[in-house]
Amino acid sequence: MLASYPALRLLCIVCPAIVSGVYFDVALHFWLYAGLGVFFAMCAGLIVNVVSKPRRDAPFSSVVVLYGLLMFCGFAAWSSYSYRYVSGDTVLRYLGKDVLVYGNVITKPGRSAAGFSWVVDVERVFDGERYITASGKLQVFLRSDPAMRPAVSTGDRIWVKGRPELISPPRNPGDFDAREYYRMSGIWASMYLYGPWMMVNSGPGSDSRFLVSVVRPLQEFLQESMDMLISGEDERNFFYGLVLGERDMIDEGTYEHFRRTATAHVLAISGLHVGLVVLLVLIVLQRLRTTSAGRWVVFGLVAFMLLVYCQVTGNAPSVRRASVMTVILLGGYAMGRKIYPLNSLAAADLLMLSLHPLELYQAGFLMTNAAVASILLVFPLLARISVSWKGRSASLRTAIWNSLGITIAATAGVAPLIALYFGTCSIIGLLANLPVVFLVTVMLYTMLPALVFNMFAPPVAGLYGLSAEFVSSLTLKTAELFSSLPWASFDCSPGAGFVFLYYVTMGIVLFCIHEKRYAAAVIVMLLAWNLVAWETFFREPDGGGGFLQPLGLRQGQAVLLHDQGGLTLLVGTDAHPASEDIIADQMRYFGIDSIDVAVEFFSSATFSDQFPSRHLLPAAEMALSRQGAVIARSGKNRVNILWPDGSVAVVVDGIDALTAFSGNPGYRVICRTGRFSISDYKRVENWFRTAEPGELILMCERRISDEDRRLVDYFSSRNPSARAWHDGR
Repeated sequence: MLASYPALRLLCIVCPAIVSGVYFDVALHFWLYAGLGVFFAMCAGLIVNVVSKPRRDAPFSSVVVLYGLLMFCGFAAWSSYSYRYVSGDTVLRYLGKDVLVYGNVITKPGRSAAGFSWVVDVERVFDGERYITASGKLQVFLRSDPAMRPAVSTGDRIWVKGRPELISPPRNPGDFDAREYYRMSGIWASMYLYGPWMMVNSGPGSDSRFLVSVVRPLQEFLQESMDMLISGEDERNFFYGLVLGERDMIDEGTYEHFRRTATAHVLAISGLHVGLVVLLVLIVLQRLRTTSAGRWVVFGLVAFMLLVYCQVTGNAPSVRRASVMTVILLGGYAMGRKIYPLNSLAAADLLMLSLHPLELYQAGFLMTNAAVASILLVFPLLARISVSWKGRSASLRTAIWNSLGITIAATAGVAPLIALYFGTCSIIGLLANLPVVFLVTVMLYTMLPALVFNMFAPPVAGLYGLSAEFVSSLTLKTAELFSSLPWASFDCSPGAGFVFLYYVTMGIVLFCIHEKRYAAAVIVMLLAWNLVAWETFFREPDGGGGFLQPLGLRQGQAVLLHDQGGLTLLVGTDAHPASEDIIADQMRYFGIDSIDVAVEFFSSATFSDQFPSRHLLPAAEMALSRQGAVIARSGKNRVNILWPDGSVAVVVDGIDALTAFSGNPGYRVICRTGRFSISDYKRVENWFRTAEPGELILMCERRISDEDRRLVDYFSSRNPSARAWHDGR
């Protein structure tokens, strides 16, 4: 069955190899030596095959197996190296030091409410005494007015002055892990620039002629054309995202409308946009495709235009995948070979993973592949339903059903990944995708002639521009309408194991249907459903004392406490409005519907009336009893919680409040501190030996020094029942 899909067979080896290289923390030489041994064994096998002349109809050869193992070891070594190793001259050598960094801007500037960010490929560093050759990628953030144009562009050579720092880990459980995300892209450090005066832009380098002469003029033409043709700000920003890949120009509210309706995929530049570029070339050069030489001319022009378009749109994974797949398909057509789209998709993936193996962990890479593969595999099954339709309206019904079928197929492929990465599942997605995808397609196909005519006939381009703006406005209103429905989406956070089980089950079921083993397909689905239903019985129960979880808020800290009986307390808040959103996210992460008691602590801030708590202990009140638990203050720096089961938790603010508290053996204590000097270490150690708490959590504020943080870590390493929690580190 897979004889016509060699790239797919190899991809089935490469993906587990990349995962193994990242997951298994073994030395790099393990994979290299294993690969070397397999290589020699494969050479020996080839010699044996030449001498013994095995039967050609043999089901498999040992050499084929060894070749697969060689590919496995090679990609495992490549991914392990990419994930764990950096060069000796990396910019990480200058962490925490004020230096000048020179490098090449390799990504389009991203826009946020506070400024712009981009990635620099470091070439040199000036440490105050000498220029030193350096390497590595550096995430740079420039504080600036976001309404202004970015101060840099892709390909610029710039000097930046600042202090490289490690990218911060997530502050709270379930938060976005920026450090791991950028690590998968080979970026380990970041630098903050307080203003444009901390940067000097030298412009494009001498090796950027293609960028200067082709890419940037096209970018400027497209941007100026859309500024002239589209008058509405929301509609114009929408086109910026669709045509130029500048999704940060799209309003957050607009993006939320598309996210809630599972139509956010139209905002990513992918196959739809690449197909538009290819269609433009094929229409103009249709007559050339009648000869072999003409087909190669068309192939070269399409490949060149896709290369340019990739650079114009920021070289996103989705557009790279679609472009490589298109080039492979057209290359096969030019050679006169039969094309297998699924094999072309796998070949495109192999090429991308060979260059950047950790791209396998990028959400965009996984979702675009899941959507395309699902369309290629599931849609033909759905299209069979309309084959037998007859009557006057058969064509119309078939067209509608095929559109719905593509939506169903794509949703079936990408929905689990959306739930995994974004924690949401759209109920109305199937219905919303029909009009939204259709309108976006009309938008792009209307905007294309507007951009072409704008080069030589602006009045004609204006007519097309008005049409494109009207359709764009209609698209935004349609997404907003579907998003306004109260049942448009719901929170859903499946684990990675469930998502893996889903795709394995989907693959086996599709194989059974292809082989017309329908009973086997039903059995596989029932087995998968049983695994999901019984999964809760294999979970380990929570400990008897529940949990104490420090939380990092926007401007302060809080503590989330939960006991085995289901009672939940929140101690602390701050004055920033975004902090309540952080608390709400943590409630969803831990499966908490509502806070039973909210205690004002750590600051003078109060909870708003909209905060989802059943009871409140204001700062002016000393005690509260609810559901068998007693919450009582002991001064302004300590809160005692007596749980219904008799266990005690204590939250204290500061080392002084901790050491003044006598405590009892078995108490669970959490202490917030902004310092931890040598004298504090000795005081806490003496208190720890005397009080003998069941658990001590030292909750370090953001302002604590690195030296004090290391001392806290040292204390927790020497005492098994103590642990450190660092806000923002």
